Amino acid sequence: MGRPLNWKKLTVIINTIRKQKTEWKDLRALGIPEKTLQRYIREYLGEKGVNLVKKDGEHWVWTGYEYPREKTPQELAREIDHARKLMPGLQPLLEEDQTFLLEYRENPLMDDWEGIQKTIIHKCTKERWENFRLSEYFEEHLEKGYPEIYSDLCFYRENFSHLATIIAKGAILLEKAKDYAKEFHKKHGGTPQEFLFRNEQEAELYRDYLIFQKTLKATYQKLFDNLQDIRISVEVGGNPLEGRCRACPNIIIKEEE
Repeated sequence: MGRPLNWKKLTVIINTIRKQKTEWKDLRALGIPEKTLQRYIREYLGEKGVNLVKKDGEHWVWTGYEYPREKTPQELAREIDHARKLMPGLQPLLEEDQTFLLEYRENPLMDDWEGIQKTIIHKCTKERWENFRLSEYFEEHLEKGYPEIYSDLCFYRENFSHLATIIAKGAILLEKAKDYAKEFHKKHGGTPQEFLFRNEQEAELYRDYLIFQKTLKATYQKLFDNLQDIRISVEVGGNPLEGRCRACPNIIIKEEE
């Protein structure tokens, strides 16, 4: 017969790994014997158990998978309350231009309201700054609970920074094509055209610009609609968010009586 499971120790291990990437020294600091730590992770939480944690280099990380079981009314109520409190963090993700949000996130004083206002170029209200902070937790839910939406968000952000440059180049190409059309019509006559490219290379660059702009706008619209669906699901439908984040209510495991 195997050694009895200490549910309190298991709960402490789970909640430690779930909150952040955890090194072995962090687990040792919990005051749980090392052999017990190894056995619990191997037999209960890892691949031999319910696969809640995995090794990522030198860290143990939370997989985002939950052992399937019916949630108690109290657990569900806590998750719904948590989801509603995170809703202000959704607002910055709905903005077409997220440069402002990312500028704040990259600042080392992000968690210091007074400090960041002294160093950041673009100022904002305290309420908006708090929404920026909440958006990080909301994004963790997207990454683990809505991977397709999270992928669209990453694609949009990665490419939005190029949009202004591409639009400017496209506008220059179009103006040149309009001037050339006037010049061509003046010299050769025929039916006036709104624009005419000098060569196939310019025409191809302009087509690429139109395709890129259309793709990015479509991605943003899809992203906006999907995020609004999540908002409605939480605020109107009273549902919790999929996935988990660092601020999620702790998992409580109780020994069966």
